[in-house]
Amino acid sequence: MQGSVSKGDLEISSIPVMTRPYGENGELRTALDWRTGWLDQILGMRAHLYPENAGFYFLDKKGDVEGELSVQALEAQARKVAGMIAAYIPPRSPVVLLGGNYSEFLIGFFGIIYAGCIPVSGVSPSLSGAVERLRHVLSDSKAAAVFGTKEDLEAFSSLCADFNVRWLPAEQAEKALPYFQPIRESHEDTAFIQYTSGTEGKPRGVPVSQRGILTNLHRQAEQAAYIHPGPGLSWLPFTHDMGLITTLFLSLASGERVYIQRSEDFIQNPASWLEAISRYQICFSIGPVFAYDLAVAALAGKSDHLDLSSWRVACVGSGPLHAASLQKFANTFEENGFSALNFRPGYGMAETTLIITSETGLKIRGFLRSAMAEGHAVLSTLENKKEDTRFLVSCGAVLPDHEIRVRSPVTDEWLQSGEVGDIWVTGACVAKSYIGSFEREGTELSQRPVLFYEDEAGKTWFRTGDAGFLFGEELFVLGRVVEAVIQEGKFFDPYDLAEEVRSAMRDFQPEEKKNSRIEAIVIYPEGGHLYALVEADPQLKRPKEAALAGARRLFEICGTRSVKVFFVAKGGLSRTPNGKLRFKASAENFRSNHLRTWGEYMFGAKDLKVAEYKEVEWLIP
Repeated sequence: MQGSVSKGDLEISSIPVMTRPYGENGELRTALDWRTGWLDQILGMRAHLYPENAGFYFLDKKGDVEGELSVQALEAQARKVAGMIAAYIPPRSPVVLLGGNYSEFLIGFFGIIYAGCIPVSGVSPSLSGAVERLRHVLSDSKAAAVFGTKEDLEAFSSLCADFNVRWLPAEQAEKALPYFQPIRESHEDTAFIQYTSGTEGKPRGVPVSQRGILTNLHRQAEQAAYIHPGPGLSWLPFTHDMGLITTLFLSLASGERVYIQRSEDFIQNPASWLEAISRYQICFSIGPVFAYDLAVAALAGKSDHLDLSSWRVACVGSGPLHAASLQKFANTFEENGFSALNFRPGYGMAETTLIITSETGLKIRGFLRSAMAEGHAVLSTLENKKEDTRFLVSCGAVLPDHEIRVRSPVTDEWLQSGEVGDIWVTGACVAKSYIGSFEREGTELSQRPVLFYEDEAGKTWFRTGDAGFLFGEELFVLGRVVEAVIQEGKFFDPYDLAEEVRSAMRDFQPEEKKNSRIEAIVIYPEGGHLYALVEADPQLKRPKEAALAGARRLFEICGTRSVKVFFVAKGGLSRTPNGKLRFKASAENFRSNHLRTWGEYMFGAKDLKVAEYKEVEWLIP
C-alpha cells in the first residue's frame, strides 16, 4: 500500500474499552485494553489523537534539549522508512537496528514494523563489544538487513562484510514513498526480537510476541495507574529491553513525554541523571542498582541544588537488588525530596517481556544466611547473630495471569513457599523459545539444561536460571544458579559474598572516596580455593590488610580453607554492554592471564573451627 494512508489504518474499533483508576485520587478514566491490539496501533493512535505532542526530547552532554521528535513526526517518518525497507526486503524478514539513543532508532523500529518486517533490537555502536555483538546477532537472527545512520553503518559494514545483508541508511528514507502494511495475523506472531545482555555467554534472541508485549504494557500501566502522570527520563540503551520498553512503548501507551540521555553520557557523568530529573521535574525513571550506586558516589554531599520531589516512580531491576545500596540512595537524597516509598523494585528479563513481578516501595526483610545456604528461607530475629543476617529486597507479587514457582535444581521437584531453588515462570508475557542457536534445545527435564518446558496442561514454563524463593506472595531473588559457590555441600550466592567483601574493605578506601563503592567483585571457587577478584583503585589504603579483611569475612560465611584475593585494575572485570558484571567471563579472563592485577594475596585457615587466618603466602609484596 503506497502513498498516504487513511485514519482507518488504525483499526482500533475492535479493541475493548475499559475503565481504570488514574492519579492519586483514583479518578476513573476510560482506556483501551491493549491486550487485544497490535504494537503498531500504539504509535498510530497516539499520533492521531495528539499529533503535535513532542513525545521525545533528546538531551546533550550538558543536559540541554538538543532535539525533539513529536509522535506525529515519528509516525510519518516511520512510514517513509517502511517504504525504503519494503523496496528491498521481503515481509517477515528480520532487520537489525544498529544505533544509540537517538531519534533514528525509534523511527527505524516502527518503520520496520510498518514494512511488515521484524525489528531485531540489540546493538548500540558506542558500547563495548559492539562489533562482536553485531556479528553474533547477524548470524543468529539470519537478518536480511541492518538499519542505522550512514555514519554507523559505514563504521560497521566493513567489519561484517562476510554477511549477506543489505545496509539501509536512515538518510535514504527521505526519498521513499510512505508505506504501511504491518502484519496483523496472530497475536502469537513475533512483534520484535530482543537480544539478552549475554551475562553468561553469547546473547540469546528472544522472540517477543504481540500478545506478550501488549499484555506487559497493560500490566505495567495497572501497576502505576494511581501515580500522578508526568514526564519520564531514561539513559538506558534502546537496545536493552528495559530501555526500549520503558522509553518507547510505555511512553507512547501512556501519552507522557520522555527525556532521553545518551547512555555514554550517563556513564561518564552519573550525576547528570539526577540533575536532569531535577531540572525537568521527572516523574518516572528507571535504572539498575549500579546506577543508583554511581549517583550516590557522584553526588553525596554535593546535592543541595537537586529537587527530586517530582520523582514518584523510581523503578529498579536488571540484576540483584542490593538492600544496602537502595537504602543508602534513599537516605542520601531524602532531603532532596526523594522517599524510599517511591522505589518500584521488580523482577523480569527479556524472556518475560521485561516485568514479571512488581513491588510498591522499598520492602526489606532479614533472612538467615546459614539457613538459605541449606535451602530454607528463615526470617532473622533479634536473637540471631547480626553477621548471619542477609537483608533482601522484595520483588513483589507476580503479575495477574502469570505464575512463578520454585524448583529444586537437584531433584527437579517443585518446592513450597520458603524453600530456595530455581525460579520458573509462565504466562502471556513469557517467551516460548529462543531463536537461532538456542531454538533446538531439549524439552524434557532429563535433557539438562532445559530452559523451556511444556507441562501436562500445555503451559510453557521458562527456567530463569536465577535462585530465589517465594515468601508468601512475595518473590526474593538471590543470584544465578550456575554461579553459586558450593562449600561443604552448602550453596552460597556470589553476589551476597561480593557485597560482604565490599563492606569489609570499605574502611580501607581513601578518605576522598569514602562514599564510593569498590568498583566490582567477582567470587568463584576453584581447586579448593575461593577466589576474589576485586576491581579497585590502586589508591586503596593498606591493600594487604584490606584483602585480609575480605578473606576473613568469606571464611566467616563459608568456612572455606583458602582464599585468594586479586586486585584488578579499574575496568578489568568483564561486563555486558549495559553494565552487568559477567562472573564466568571474568573468571575465564583471569585464568587465561587477560586480567591486569596490581596486588595478589593468599590466606589460609588451620581448620574450619579456627576463626583467625594465618598468612601462608604473599605473592606480590
